[in-house]
Amino acid sequence: MGEKREFTYLSGDGKTQIRAIEWLPQGEPRAVFQMTHGMIEHIDRYDGLGRFLSDNGFYVVGHDHLGHGGTAKKPEDYGYFADKNGDLIILSDMHELRRITAEKYSNIPYFMLGHSMGSYFLRRYIAMHGAGLSGALIMGTGANPGAVAI
Repeated sequence: MGEKREFTYLSGDGKTQIRAIEWLPQGEPRAVFQMTHGMIEHIDRYDGLGRFLSDNGFYVVGHDHLGHGGTAKKPEDYGYFADKNGDLIILSDMHELRRITAEKYSNIPYFMLGHSMGSYFLRRYIAMHGAGLSGALIMGTGANPGAVAI
């Protein structure tokens, strides 16, 4: 069984320490799997998946968004991103985690997962920074069917 570790990095807001978790496999990882959680969730909710993937050779990493999990320091912070451009800060935080991770694991495939709200952020992230990703898992997402709904 691999190891689970916590770490922090500076948010795109320039003041908040983002709480992150990594699940390390035994031996050299065969790929990276970065997870992005949904609204009113936290990365610990994905512990079972992180352990399963790391037990099967993946390096797994994810973070608590601003206003979520261990990144939110007090109850009144829950669900709050920022006064301005919160969506862009979340995308920046996702990208910073990818940058940090890719520095350590530059020669193996890189996959990302987004669930629910995280799936919307991941879809936008792919449009902005998708180059170099090996694949993405988008789950619990939705769509605007436009004219089909009329």
